[in-house]
Order: sequence, then C-alpha cells, then structure tokens
Amino acid sequence: MTPATAQPIAARRLYLVNLALLATHQVDAAYWHEWDVFGVPGGLPFFLVFTLGAVALLAVGLVRIAEGARTARTWALLCAGVGLFTVALHTVFLVIDREAFWEPASLAVLAGILVTSVGQLLRLPRAARGG
Repeated sequence: MTPATAQPIAARRLYLVNLALLATHQVDAAYWHEWDVFGVPGGLPFFLVFTLGAVALLAVGLVRIAEGARTARTWALLCAGVGLFTVALHTVFLVIDREAFWEPASLAVLAGILVTSVGQLLRLPRAARGG
C-alpha cells in the first residue's frame, strides 16, 4: 500500500467503525429508553424510525466514501459530526449525573465513538471522481 492509497483506506475503515459504533450505541440507547432520558416524545416507535433513518443516511455516506465520490469528504464530516454530537450530548447528561449510560460497556462505546470521530477528522478522504 502506497501513502497515496493509505488515506482513503483509513477513511473508509474509520467511517465503517464509527457507523458500527453509532449503530451499537442506538442498541444501547434502546436499552436505556433514551427517549425517556432525553424527554423525546413518541417513545419507541419514533426512536425506531429515527434510528432507521439515521443508519440508512450514514450508510449512504459509507457507499459514497467507498466510491471515492466528490462528496466523500462531506459524508465523513457528517459522520464524525454525528459522533461528536452524540458524545457531547451524553457527556452533558453524565455530568449532571443521570443514571443512564453509566455501564462500562455504554461508556466504552461512547469513548470509541469519540476516538473514531476524531480519527475521521484527522483522516478526511480526498475526492477521486465525480459524485
């Protein structure tokens, strides 16, 4: 692997790992009834529709990055931004001592999202062709 190809491969891998961690976080969020923790109306049905849409949207970004699309950098920024927003929001609730998300596994997923999101920002893909 040459240095020129290492960055796109790293960008794809980081995006995939972050997407997997964000999806895993949503499983954890369902366990904690996140809609109640954050006071979001609609309960489980809204949460499921939101999660389906969010994962599908970010999956489109993974495809665009794998294709080397012109928009790959934007998709990577979106995924990293979602990750950082997720961590920031949960950090606020952890600081005010909510009971949810204090399990070691929950904290490990959030830490993984933080590290991977920062990694994405450091390894943004370069556009290879139109799209």
